[in-house]
Amino acid sequence: MKVLISDNLGEAGIKTFQEEPGFEVDVKTGLSPDELKKIIVDYDPLPYWRDISIDSIALFGAEDTNVPSAESAKLLMSQNNPRIQVKVYSGSGHALESPVGQGNSIIRQDALEDISTFISDVNVK
Repeated sequence: MKVLISDNLGEAGIKTFQEEPGFEVDVKTGLSPDELKKIIVDYDPLPYWRDISIDSIALFGAEDTNVPSAESAKLLMSQNNPRIQVKVYSGSGHALESPVGQGNSIIRQDALEDISTFISDVNVK
C-alpha cells in the first residue's frame, strides 16, 4: 500500500510507517494545496481504514478545500467498521477553525469536545 506523509511527523513517526510490512512510504512535506491535490490521487487510504482494529475518529470540515470531506466521510462510513467514528462539521474547513478561514488556529469547541469524549471513551474500555 502506498502511504503519503505530507505533514511533519518527525523521524520516529516516519520510521514507524517505513517499518510496516507492505507499506511503500513517500514523504512529501511542504506541499501547496494544489500540489497535494495533484498527487493525492495516487494514494488510497481505504485498505488501511478497512482493516483498522483500534478505535479511531476521523474529523472533517464540510468546507474543506484540501480534502473532499463529504466524499471522504461517506467512504469511511461505507467500510462498516464499528471501530471508526466519522464526524463532519459544517461551517469549518480543513483545520476545523472557528470561524472558518480566519487563520486563527482556534479549533471549534464542539470538535474539541468530541475529541475529549472519544479519548475518555477509549480509556474506559
